[in-house]
Amino acid sequence: LEVTDPAKQTDASALNHNSLLTKIPVLLNEFVVDAIMIIARLTVNSNMSKCNNSFCVLILFCQRNSLPPICTHNVVEDSNDQVLNQIRRCSLFNNRHDRVKIVFHPEFLNSTNPLFALDYEDFVRGCHLGVFPSYYEPWGYTPAECTVMGIPSITTNLSGFGCFMNDHIVDPKSYGIYIVDRRFKSPEESVRELAQVTQHT
Repeated sequence: LEVTDPAKQTDASALNHNSLLTKIPVLLNEFVVDAIMIIARLTVNSNMSKCNNSFCVLILFCQRNSLPPICTHNVVEDSNDQVLNQIRRCSLFNNRHDRVKIVFHPEFLNSTNPLFALDYEDFVRGCHLGVFPSYYEPWGYTPAECTVMGIPSITTNLSGFGCFMNDHIVDPKSYGIYIVDRRFKSPEESVRELAQVTQHT
């Protein structure tokens, strides 16, 4: 006759339960990928010959007929949001032919963010260039933060930081800080200068 200790039985079942819980995300992930592969095969048979790996199939499956959204959030009273209204005024809706694509993220970045899962510093370090062509800004920390993190940045001589760099630093470009003239140039000339700076950074 085998006698089992109920406490040990509970521990064993809890261990099995916990190990199953750790496997669920993996199993779900495999299930989702398999489901996507099956659906993709059914819906994009004509493209399957060009596409042999699952990543390519996943891209084909995720394609949409509508335009990609310009904002990562559903903004409350978005008709009153100045940034979104400016984007609409410029007709930047992420059309295929738009030379500028918009991803507006109206929230501070931190590691608990479900979209990026990055702290602000890590996000900045992952960028190639910080562009801050302010028409007015009392100081403006963002170009300075880019510089501290080793990322070149563009600012203007209408921001406090840009004016400070012009007045106190002999060659701001040597520090990776490019200052576009918005004070004494027309908007068209400023845009042209900004385009030239971005080509050389």
